[in-house]
Amino acid sequence: MDKLLKLEYMAKDMDILFHATGSEMQYNVYFPGVIDGVNSLIDGLVELSDGLQAVLELYPDDSISARLDEIAAYFEDVISYYNSDDGDSIKTTFIGRLTPGFQLFHKDLSSYFFKISRLKKAVVLGVDHCSTDIEKLVDTDKCRLAAFFSSNPEQCGKNINGIPIFGVEELPFFQYDYLIKTQSVYHDDLASEEHSVIELSEYLTYYENKIHMIYSSYLSRKSPIDGFITGLSYAEVGIDPTYLNGDVLNAAVSSQDLYYDYLWAEMFVHDQRINSGIKYALIGMCYYSFEYELIKSRYKNRACFYYPVFRSFRDQSDQEKINKYKSFEQLASEIFVKDYPIHLYHLFRGLYQPAFDEMTSRFMDNEEIRQGKAQAERDCNKDYPDTVRNNTRILRKYLSLLKSKNIIPVIVVCPTSSHYSGHFSQRLKDEFYSIINSLKSEFDLFILDYFDCIEFFDRDFYDCSHLNQAGAQKFTKMLNKRLKEILTS
Repeated sequence: MDKLLKLEYMAKDMDILFHATGSEMQYNVYFPGVIDGVNSLIDGLVELSDGLQAVLELYPDDSISARLDEIAAYFEDVISYYNSDDGDSIKTTFIGRLTPGFQLFHKDLSSYFFKISRLKKAVVLGVDHCSTDIEKLVDTDKCRLAAFFSSNPEQCGKNINGIPIFGVEELPFFQYDYLIKTQSVYHDDLASEEHSVIELSEYLTYYENKIHMIYSSYLSRKSPIDGFITGLSYAEVGIDPTYLNGDVLNAAVSSQDLYYDYLWAEMFVHDQRINSGIKYALIGMCYYSFEYELIKSRYKNRACFYYPVFRSFRDQSDQEKINKYKSFEQLASEIFVKDYPIHLYHLFRGLYQPAFDEMTSRFMDNEEIRQGKAQAERDCNKDYPDTVRNNTRILRKYLSLLKSKNIIPVIVVCPTSSHYSGHFSQRLKDEFYSIINSLKSEFDLFILDYFDCIEFFDRDFYDCSHLNQAGAQKFTKMLNKRLKEILTS
């Protein structure tokens, strides 16, 4: 197949030269650059024809042979007109017949190669940190990655894993079926209706690094897990499964509400690959959890991040986002490997993980200390009775699910700094415990509340309400001791 691509690259280069030579010829057919262009095209046609002969012997095609003969005849006419000094006929033949004739031949050649290989061609517009691994996305039984196109002159002429990088100005002269646009490219004018365009930047609308990290980790599991964690950011950064006994999957995510907590739990406990060993679930909550609903919050756009995992939007009225993702998914299924979401996670991980690691490893500074009161007041500015009732139903459903599988529910309230906890609403705390205590009459559950634990200090937090990595290690070790007591009691 490499030979076919080389022939296509030759045809692409000739197509570009036809365009450039024809443009110059408009002014003067005798310009040295025009004559050099015509001679180079003749040499190129001979080389292309020689390369095609071996292919045509194996896969005869009369139309391709006829096109070649036609182009050769036009060149003979152009040479004859040069010899007779007939400038008008040179221009008419080259621009009006030879150039469009070669363009038709180029398209036919691409179709001919597809008949031979049965593989469609994809090209990538944009060269960035994702490009070196993007080849792993493409299913080689369906499609071949033929070229990269870049607007950076320093990249042009190089290659990625043997696949050449051309300038974006050459894209209109290349025959392809799919255009994969990386997130760093904004050349909307280069796409045409003839080609299917896969926007990786569009996929980022449905991409959240932590959600895909959890999903990737979940899919990679080959044996039963001992427990799992759900919750929002406090449990995401505050509980480090490395320091818990056994294999524990942390599915807590920033801004996640009880609805998505339940969906993660449902996925885990119903999966026979991993569910036989689950002993407990750590349900990360905060005092305002019952008042909080993602799709009604300022973070509501994050709801679409869950669609690739759970195949549904909580707010079904957002049909446009559903349709966009389905459109992306349909195109992706035509050329990408089956587990392409996992490969995309590994492609994009480098964009987000370093910044996240840097954030969670630092120490709370004076400005964040000063913001503690304001942050607590913002988080406490909630009074939504309908949301409370709905979340109470979800948690009851969650606990019923765990009970049906003999899994111990452990509700965990993570530590916060005194600059935050000292200003938190007593009303929300009372509401939280009123609901939890009523559920304790129905379910055997444990509540481990470290919200204002005096064993944590400013150095344990990266902001006023979230543990840093060192604080998470300290907290998880404390949590692990309590879990041992619960599991052996």
